[in-house]
Amino acid sequence: MGEARYKLNGAYVRRFNVHSFVSPFFSVGGGTFVTYGAQGTWSGTVHNDVPNHDSWWDNQPNAAVGVGADIALSRAFKLRISNTLNLFRAPNFADPTYLGGRTFLQEPKIGLAYSWGSARVDPL
Repeated sequence: MGEARYKLNGAYVRRFNVHSFVSPFFSVGGGTFVTYGAQGTWSGTVHNDVPNHDSWWDNQPNAAVGVGADIALSRAFKLRISNTLNLFRAPNFADPTYLGGRTFLQEPKIGLAYSWGSARVDPL
């Protein structure tokens, strides 16, 4: 099965110049990583799953900070470019003898954002 990782975060987002062509923002918050992985054996670089030997769920709290900008494409659509840094302890998959070290995960993102309501874009 491999490893599955789920992330749940909440954040405070501070936006600047909301009604301009480019609207920068930053966010700070936290949440949790929930991971579920399969135990097995390794043969070189090949992982051999062992049926019915899952390593259970593992939960790691995390802190997250991010920066980005929304670039207006129209009144409703924006191009969102952002980068988030998650700081957390590496999962131990319910093995009490393994103490995971502190690590980070960087998430660059590009996507479309849609806003409704009285969003107004002023040209530069």
